[in-house]
Amino acid sequence: MEAFFAKYQAKLESNSFILPNHMDCRVWGGARYASGYGQIRVAWPLGTFITRKHEKVHRLAWMCFHKQIAPHYDAFDQVLHVSHLCHNRLCIHPTHLVLETKHINEERKHCKLQRLCVGTHNPLCIF
Repeated sequence: MEAFFAKYQAKLESNSFILPNHMDCRVWGGARYASGYGQIRVAWPLGTFITRKHEKVHRLAWMCFHKQIAPHYDAFDQVLHVSHLCHNRLCIHPTHLVLETKHINEERKHCKLQRLCVGTHNPLCIF
């Protein structure tokens, strides 16, 4: 798995750039979904097989940084999301990404609309 993470970390870095004066977001410059999130085609190693599928780049960036496959559910069967603390859908900066429940991710949307972190979530949003 180490080679897998190294390969995709290099791809993420070569297809992104630091956005100066914008919280130092590392912005994805490659393909995007219609929703505005970055996408990349990933060859997932599954035993002796390889499964190719499109993945959101911020989710892949979180996995490469933490060297683990991000779970989709927590211990209480709540859906887990890789959320942007900076509210930038194209950001793949590892310190701007956090794994959290859908409820907390939804709270962050209110912060974005108000341009002020008003939630009880931790870590706080970055503005």
